[in-house]
Amino acid sequence: MSTLELQLTAELGLQAVALIKASDDPLNAFVALSQDLPKYAAALARNVEVPEDILATAMRLSVQHPFGPSFIINGRIIKETELNAFG
Repeated sequence: MSTLELQLTAELGLQAVALIKASDDPLNAFVALSQDLPKYAAALARNVEVPEDILATAMRLSVQHPFGPSFIINGRIIKETELNAFG
């Protein structure tokens, strides 16, 4: 991956959050993005600005929960080792 591609995709997750949050129908936006992210990735990376409140929240969470790859669901950290495809 080139340096430009890395720079464009560095905040892709936050850009997706910004787009979903700004949508009139956030659930539909989430479903569309999650079902076909590669289709939308370039447009997200080039066209979506991440608002300061989302950046601040992401920074705060990364300091509070520096666990690497994990999910935070309803305030609970779900680590990669806890994920199970069967339940």
